[in-house]
Amino acid sequence: MLNLDKAKQEKAKIIGDISAAIKGGDEKALDSAFEDWTNLVAQTVTAEAMQSADIIDNAILSARGIRQLTSKERAYYTKLIEASKGADPKMAVSGITDAFPLTIIDTVLNDITKTHELLNYIDMRTTSAAIKFVKNKTGQQTGVWGELTAAIEGEINAAIEVVDATLLKLTAFIYVPKDLLDYGPEWVDKLVRDTLSEVIAVSSEIAIVDGDGNKCPIGMTRDISDGVAVTNGAYPRKTEVAITDLSPTTYGELLASLAVDGNDLPRKVDNVILVVNPYDYFSKIMPATTIQALDGTYKGDVLPFPTKIIQSVALESGKAVLGLGKQYTYCIGAGKSGKLEYDDSYKFIEDMRTYISKLTAYGKANDDNAFIYLDISELEAANLKVSVVNTVATQETASGE
Repeated sequence: MLNLDKAKQEKAKIIGDISAAIKGGDEKALDSAFEDWTNLVAQTVTAEAMQSADIIDNAILSARGIRQLTSKERAYYTKLIEASKGADPKMAVSGITDAFPLTIIDTVLNDITKTHELLNYIDMRTTSAAIKFVKNKTGQQTGVWGELTAAIEGEINAAIEVVDATLLKLTAFIYVPKDLLDYGPEWVDKLVRDTLSEVIAVSSEIAIVDGDGNKCPIGMTRDISDGVAVTNGAYPRKTEVAITDLSPTTYGELLASLAVDGNDLPRKVDNVILVVNPYDYFSKIMPATTIQALDGTYKGDVLPFPTKIIQSVALESGKAVLGLGKQYTYCIGAGKSGKLEYDDSYKFIEDMRTYISKLTAYGKANDDNAFIYLDISELEAANLKVSVVNTVATQETASGE
């Protein structure tokens, strides 16, 4: 019988280990944490499949994470199951020429945006293994008014910059218990999605916020201005802007810098995101954004401008990022071959098949002005000031008559 509480506790610990290993650059610890994660998912999904073997109600199965597959997905998983049951699974799986369906990655991304808020507020999309962005490097240009028959005097000659977004590889191991193969494509799909979900989510969030660009995406905290010194592929962090309050004046000055794009042209800002460490949210941000109403109740996350506050373990304590979420482009997809590959050399696990999913990702802010790196270590609690003006003094007099 699956102990859901114990599994939940183990998951939280493993995800914490993955996060710490990624931030610390400890590949050995990361491999160990990934192995723990894939083992836990394999055990959990197999136990769920066994408990749900007699359930035919699609609504109940859907509530347990079993989704209806597309015809392409079902065909892919069916081939994978048949190959995995063979006497020589490595040879059989290698013979599957079908690419890993991108709809599976779409579903994984949709799943993780529900639990990882940051991913829901950036420009995230699935893509192929090689993409290019075309950007206008000089910004807005104008024509010249004149007579209808006059020669064209205002030739618009915008400088076009082509950004070759070479996708960076993220390798994830997937352990498929042999027993699970008998429960059908839907359960194998759940195993794959559950395995990839946290691997993608944790790895992506840390890279999106603070990745240095060295074989990983370039984070929001990094300086990508023209001429910046890049050392061994790593971009330096932006210069921190220290703030002690979130008053309209202070906040307005920060937002004003976001309202100018990378070409020094004004842009409209409708809303922003503020990314903070979970500890700092409760020790710094909550006290600074909570006010007490006249009726004694409290209102939280009160800021002078529409702002979505997002907690993320990717930031160290005392730091925060303020910016335009949709100005960060993050692309993710299957690897160059697009295939789920069999591997028997990584580590033998009894009664399990080991597969490798090579994912690719690219991430970078659209311009250096889209995000501000903040130092909030000295941020003070909100101090609501109430003043009374235009009062008229009155004096009661009693008639002596």
